[in-house]
Amino acid sequence: MLKYPHSTFHAPALAARQTSHVTSGTTGYVAFVLPFFSDAYLPEESGPADALQGYRDHIVTPYTRDEATGRVARYFCVRLSSNGDYVRQVCDPATGDQKTTGVVRAAIEGLWNDLKRAHWLDWRTRFLHITITFKSNNNAVASRANLMFEITGSSSVLPSYDFETFVTDTKKLQETKIFMNVALGMLLFFVFLEFVEMHDTGLAGYFMDGWNIMDWINFTLLLAQYATLVKLFNLDDGTEGIDDCRSGSTVCEGVGYFDDWEYARTIKAAKLYLSFNVNIQLLKIVKFMNMLVPKTSLAVKVLGVAAADLVFFSSVFFISILAFSNMFFVQLGPVMEGYWSQAASIITLVRALFGDFDIDDILNNSNGYLNVILFLAYLFVALFIILSIFLTILGEAQAAVSQANEKLSNSEEGYKEYGVIEDIGSVLGKCRDRVMTKVKPSYALGQMHLQASDVQTIEIQTVDDVRRMMAGMLERQRNQLEEQQKQLEEISKANEQTLLKALTGLGLVAAVKERAGSTSATSTKCANAAGPPPGLGLPSRPAAAEPWAQQLPPPGAAPPGLGGAPSNSADGYRDDLYYVC
Repeated sequence: MLKYPHSTFHAPALAARQTSHVTSGTTGYVAFVLPFFSDAYLPEESGPADALQGYRDHIVTPYTRDEATGRVARYFCVRLSSNGDYVRQVCDPATGDQKTTGVVRAAIEGLWNDLKRAHWLDWRTRFLHITITFKSNNNAVASRANLMFEITGSSSVLPSYDFETFVTDTKKLQETKIFMNVALGMLLFFVFLEFVEMHDTGLAGYFMDGWNIMDWINFTLLLAQYATLVKLFNLDDGTEGIDDCRSGSTVCEGVGYFDDWEYARTIKAAKLYLSFNVNIQLLKIVKFMNMLVPKTSLAVKVLGVAAADLVFFSSVFFISILAFSNMFFVQLGPVMEGYWSQAASIITLVRALFGDFDIDDILNNSNGYLNVILFLAYLFVALFIILSIFLTILGEAQAAVSQANEKLSNSEEGYKEYGVIEDIGSVLGKCRDRVMTKVKPSYALGQMHLQASDVQTIEIQTVDDVRRMMAGMLERQRNQLEEQQKQLEEISKANEQTLLKALTGLGLVAAVKERAGSTSATSTKCANAAGPPPGLGLPSRPAAAEPWAQQLPPPGAAPPGLGGAPSNSADGYRDDLYYVC
């Protein structure tokens, strides 16, 4: 614990309440309570710190624990000091599974009573700072808690607090060293790529792209994080721990108290840089989404088009907030916590834009309705006027971007608004059409009918637009006709094969191989072919002595009289002759 007389505390810091944003100074009066585990029983002693038996040779911590040498926790001890010079050391005689006798607890309660009897906190005390260090040895995590109490001249107490955590696992810290060096190597590689892009596009064109500016912000924060981690590992080399009194502090070497505030503050700075880096890295996913799917670039393009208007709008908006915040700071600052300073007043008014305000609280701290009317006037100006202008700027920018995208899709051949999603859908559609064509040939006819009935609405702007439109339509029609021709040929082949198989099964058609110029095989096949089944209304086959046959063109070949010749196989047989018997 540390207390400060009069007004030795200063500077704003993290706190629980807005009205107690203070941190302690560097001078004051101290009192220590240092519990620890010992591998040997230390007799009770009191006196100057340098006259007591050294406890560092017996204290057991995660860094000094060694079961091989027998250095394990056996006794619960404590070191007490009410002024940082005179120290009392007590150990509980119970060991192992024995129940503690309460000696350590009684000694700590005695210190509190001594401080009360000595009026350690009196009417001149203005600040009390309590620092507590927690360690979870099983999880290798440490926490540093700061409890601060500001005492005003009217005896009011304003509490505040701050918590800091950090990892003490040596293995994890070594892994962090490896990853930070790998990250540095990757950082240098990407910086080199950025310089290459800068050389190709030019300095002005390079920095006109907001994503490049974001990249350099990310690089800067990564370098700051790397430097912070280097400082962190210089504070803790991983051999003796962070509480080895390497700073040469008198309190640390004498009383035994080591405040790891610098280590905890460095960890907090590293976490801050890491949080910003993670945020920027995840936001850069939008950049790659815009490249893969142009439809997702609407938000980025809208902000880019409205950037100039938003800059000037923001200046007007900030001036308006500043004007109203100063008014409420003067009117309500002395009586309301939310307006106790100009910064707090600005934050309160910004929160009011999102509906976080309390009219009743303002009314209860005013002697009339004037402050309530002024606050409602602020809400009217901020919400109905300023916010409407903001939405109008974004709406106009979105309309301009939508019109530009429409012109781009009409003028640029092959432009795909949905990017890879459109490509994936096209591939899946072709696979579906192929499968359905094989399974159900009539499906292809239905698809062609749908394509023929598809009508596109195109907005004509200029003569060049008409020319480009007509050229695109002709090209699309040509492609559609070629695709339909291919589909018709496939359907024709499939239908002929199906028909011939059916007629062959009925004995009406015989498909044979024949050598060029020979009719014996045909006669034999037709002679052996069975006639049509009765009941179909078809004429019977002539007698076997008088076989007849009619040559049909092969599937897909031109009919007789239209040209085309059958092809012979390598062995002289003609595989493409069909005969109707």
